[in-house]
Amino acid sequence: MKSKILALLAFVCITNTQLSAQSAGRQNFDADWKFHLGNVAHGEQVSFSDQNWRILDLPHDWSIEGSFMPDNPSGHQGGLLPGGIGWYRKKFELSATEVKKYFIVMDGVYKNSTVYINGHSLGTRPYGYATFQYDMTPFIQNGENLLAVIRSTGKKGGIILKASSPGLSEEKIVLVCQ
Repeated sequence: MKSKILALLAFVCITNTQLSAQSAGRQNFDADWKFHLGNVAHGEQVSFSDQNWRILDLPHDWSIEGSFMPDNPSGHQGGLLPGGIGWYRKKFELSATEVKKYFIVMDGVYKNSTVYINGHSLGTRPYGYATFQYDMTPFIQNGENLLAVIRSTGKKGGIILKASSPGLSEEKIVLVCQ
């Protein structure tokens, strides 16, 4: 009898732990982003069509995909690489859970980024190579959600430590559920 009670108690504890792990924790968001080099109107909106955008995984640095040219706007300070504006979009599903807070943590978006969730601006960062996070909770929906990031190097890309890195770079973008 005692062994049956212990077995039942162990089963309940394991099941409860597994359910909690599904509804809370950290999820790596580095895979399956859509990317477009150049500016687009309303790229943060859920209804915007990105079907022709390139699919890629992070980290990503679009400048190193370009040519070294003396007439690139970044000039010698930016390694003669192209700068400009780039959009990143990622769709993801969330189901109803007991999670109370959703944060997006970004470990390295270089220079002038604005982050959106489901068309709502979460904030703008004027510089990069620093981890930052935004609370997405008020704008998260049950079902499909859209995370969008616009990046602009401005006129000069600039080489800081590693490269001009005008994309989403460094380590990880993580969804944190609490």
